[in-house]
Amino acid sequence: MDSFDDKRKYPRIFLPGEDVALAKIVPTAGEKSYDVRLLNISEGGIGFHCKRSAGIRVKVNDPLQLIAIIGHPHLGAVSDLSMEVRWVMDEEYLDHVAVGCEFIDLDEHNRELLQDFVLVALSEHKERQDGPS
Repeated sequence: MDSFDDKRKYPRIFLPGEDVALAKIVPTAGEKSYDVRLLNISEGGIGFHCKRSAGIRVKVNDPLQLIAIIGHPHLGAVSDLSMEVRWVMDEEYLDHVAVGCEFIDLDEHNRELLQDFVLVALSEHKERQDGPS
């Protein structure tokens, strides 16, 4: 039986707790921007979460714009990406709302930045797993 991860087109990189990065998001309807905690990123999209108390409301298929990624040195040049919400985990008993978005019409510059970031992150992960040579 195939797992959910087996169906992913691009490898994703999880950003652990000590590797905090924020994504500045704005609804394409022109509403006020907001900062959310980036959980993972790939060439295909991002996962993020925000505190329920922030009052951010999104639903599946909502268009969003990723304006910038703040706080991660290797992702600072990634900007102005159109996205669409693919899933929302919004359970009343949780303090956070989690959201998964797919990039739409990714331009070549941002695609290369994301590919390079993923390659470096996967290489670093492999080095940690294998230990020093």
